[in-house]
Amino acid sequence: MQNEGDSFFFGLICLIFIIFAPMKKKGDIQAKLAKTDQLIKEMREERKEADKKFYDMLKESNEKFYDMLKEANEKFYDMHKEIGGISNSNGDFAEEFFYNSLKKTMSFANIHFDMISDKFGGTRIMPDKTEKKAQFDIVLHNGDSLALIEVKYKAELEDVKEMVEKKVPNFRLIYPQFAKYKLYLGIGSLVLKDRIVQEAKKLGIGLMKQRGDAVEHRTGWVKAY
Repeated sequence: MQNEGDSFFFGLICLIFIIFAPMKKKGDIQAKLAKTDQLIKEMREERKEADKKFYDMLKESNEKFYDMLKEANEKFYDMHKEIGGISNSNGDFAEEFFYNSLKKTMSFANIHFDMISDKFGGTRIMPDKTEKKAQFDIVLHNGDSLALIEVKYKAELEDVKEMVEKKVPNFRLIYPQFAKYKLYLGIGSLVLKDRIVQEAKKLGIGLMKQRGDAVEHRTGWVKAY
């Protein structure tokens, strides 16, 4: 009888273990899940804080960058304005310098002229509504000839070509009253490079260059247009 009782109690203990053991495991799992949720929540908070710090730092960096860019643009604008002022001053000086010299001699390419004017030119609207412009810094005039002079602080190759390819044809269109006049072309420049001289010589355009207080004329190759 004692053995049967022992067996009964042993079986009962086993049954209780089988019933209550899963409940204990379930509690552990829930506890672990709760702990995991808490860790995830903490990680999200840390990530949120880290993102906020990053975006704040990025915003501050962008603001500094735009401030630097704005300052650089302002300095560039001031420098450009200053250089533009210097360039305009140089251009004005060059125009006055060559104008006074020609006014004194009233001669260009060994041709005598009776009248001189500065800033001569205009615009004509063509039948197809396009505009033709021709303006010269200095123009010398006599009964049958015109000397059309462009003045530059530093002449470029395109300045030489433009006179023949664009300005002379436009001048003929705008001023038909000068159709029978001979046109002599010239460029006055404070700085003249060799390639400018060679191109002008090829096209028959006279050159004038500052030489101290005087003007050096290079007009031996000038031709009439």
